[in-house]
Amino acid sequence: MKKQILVVLFTILFNVNINNAYLHQSDTSVTPLDLHPQLKFERNGDTLYYFGYTSKGTWLQALQHCKSLGMDLVSIESQEENDFLYERMKENLGKWGGNYRFWSSGIRMDTGDFIWMRTGHPVDFINWLEPLNLGQELLYPYGVELIYGNRDGLKWNVEIIDTERYALCEVNLTQSVESEVHNLCTSNSLSVIRNHFA
Repeated sequence: MKKQILVVLFTILFNVNINNAYLHQSDTSVTPLDLHPQLKFERNGDTLYYFGYTSKGTWLQALQHCKSLGMDLVSIESQEENDFLYERMKENLGKWGGNYRFWSSGIRMDTGDFIWMRTGHPVDFINWLEPLNLGQELLYPYGVELIYGNRDGLKWNVEIIDTERYALCEVNLTQSVESEVHNLCTSNSLSVIRNHFA
């Protein structure tokens, strides 16, 4: 996993360096402006999130996209995490919402229960958009989609996994990975990123 995180960060650093990009930095994110919105990462504690809102794919394609970045589809396990993601979406996608729907790692099992594929844990915290008819026959596999809307917050829904949605990825950062990233960020043009990971 350490190697995969470094690949993601090298990709960001390489693109920033060769494009002489100006950086926008908030308390939780660093975005190369000329690459925006292709590479949008947000940090919350020891977790790094990627908002892949430039192209859509099925649940499996979204999972593969996250894996290609050394990440997994997001597993939201608390109200605080849900609120953090909502606030970042509000900041980056606009306060009026729009039709932004993201895949999470949540999947409906044959038993009708939901689990997070990333962790294998049952979905204990929920934030459904509306009451769901969970007694439906399982004719199709269903995943948990995250729906961004400014007025409603970040709500969840079940959707057939062949439906195209954006990817929302996450990876846990370790101290050793952060130290390596810090050591790799040596040029002046990358001081904003270096300070961000300090």
